[in-house]
Amino acid sequence: MARLRRVLGKSADERHAYALEVLNQDREVLGAPPLDHIPTDNELAQAQAQRDKAYQKQYRSWHARWNRFLDRVLGPAY
Repeated sequence: MARLRRVLGKSADERHAYALEVLNQDREVLGAPPLDHIPTDNELAQAQAQRDKAYQKQYRSWHARWNRFLDRVLGPAY
């Protein structure tokens, strides 16, 4: 409770910085990047490559191929 009083007694910028610090500590425990982290072009490219790989894995799966085949033969089911 005393910690909350100390935080509430500060300016809005200090409260914002404190909240960001606490949230970033929690995200660090989870292995997530900090909230104020701006991804680099390399990180964005890696994330896009991972999404593309996951999409291709699903697209090439046997059940997705089977569903596309049925859509061609029977027509799409609406």
